[in-house]
Amino acid sequence: MERITVTTSLIFQFILAFSVLFCIYMIYALLDVLEIDMIAGIGFLIFQPILGLIVSLITIVICLVAGLPIRLVKRIREFWISNPFLPVIGAIAGLILLVLSFNSSFAELNEVALGPETIEKETPDTMLSLIGWFLTAFSLLHFYPRALIRLIRAKQKSNETGHAAGEA
Repeated sequence: MERITVTTSLIFQFILAFSVLFCIYMIYALLDVLEIDMIAGIGFLIFQPILGLIVSLITIVICLVAGLPIRLVKRIREFWISNPFLPVIGAIAGLILLVLSFNSSFAELNEVALGPETIEKETPDTMLSLIGWFLTAFSLLHFYPRALIRLIRAKQKSNETGHAAGEA
């Protein structure tokens, strides 16, 4: 039974992380499109999903390796599971960093070749994007929803018993 729970949890974490990372990648790719024409559209629809798949999977592998102590060291795992809001806070912080990277205060100005001419284009801040990307990926890959549900249920029970004791 325990093995099924671990496998189900791992599959859920992988699907959640992959889905979110792929969507983030596609949003970044869409915002990077300079020209809208038939050739660029076909290239976008063919190549960007493939690149998004590859980048997302590589990120997941890196974050799985980085998170091995959470999965293999009992004390670290118990700490991580007993604090289920850590990955939630991490994912939210990562998403905030990704959004902030587009803010004109943080954005970078880069020269981009557009046909025969070169133009300057505002691009998201690289460091904020990378930190947000990996923080989001790591947090989602190590999010244990059962631990969060247990914590919420325990708080509800303690509130119910606290209210019942206060009424008596």
